[in-house]
Amino acid sequence: MTTIDQTIRRECFIHSFAGRPEPCPNCGAAPKQERATYMIATRQGKRIADSFVLGGDFGWFCPACPTIVINGDRVSEMLGFGKQGWNIGSEWAPLGLVDLDAVPESKRHLPLGTDDNPYPLVEFIHPDGEPEGPPALPGRAKNLSERPAGFLKPGGSKERRKPNKKERSRAQKARRR
Repeated sequence: MTTIDQTIRRECFIHSFAGRPEPCPNCGAAPKQERATYMIATRQGKRIADSFVLGGDFGWFCPACPTIVINGDRVSEMLGFGKQGWNIGSEWAPLGLVDLDAVPESKRHLPLGTDDNPYPLVEFIHPDGEPEGPPALPGRAKNLSERPAGFLKPGGSKERRKPNKKERSRAQKARRR
């Protein structure tokens, strides 16, 4: 059962870790692992490749502020199980959470991602602004430590965008629950 509000925008950090991640990079609270549904975009060089909806427990949500820490190794591992015909680029970026509860009851029988039933995406806030590119998949052309400038950094960024008033309010309400 989900106890963290997954419908608010969160600042997204990608880290590599085994077990538990370090404390929240924004506030120092202990993040909480929760299962969620993610939209992951991939690309090969400057060419956009396929995007994927992945369900998993590779995200750690901060209960005190709107931050999520994603285990990049786990996402890369999941994308490594590609199927022939899939265009999985050598790099990836988490775009946000897919809020499946936001799909109207009358459209739940329709495929997601169509004009009649678009993905209900809760976009991530990236420390360096919107991602220009995703982290590289292991065993491919680039690895996480060799990404060109503009890509998401594995440990976040020195310059962090502070949550806006609405996001702070939601985080405070979530702490009171």
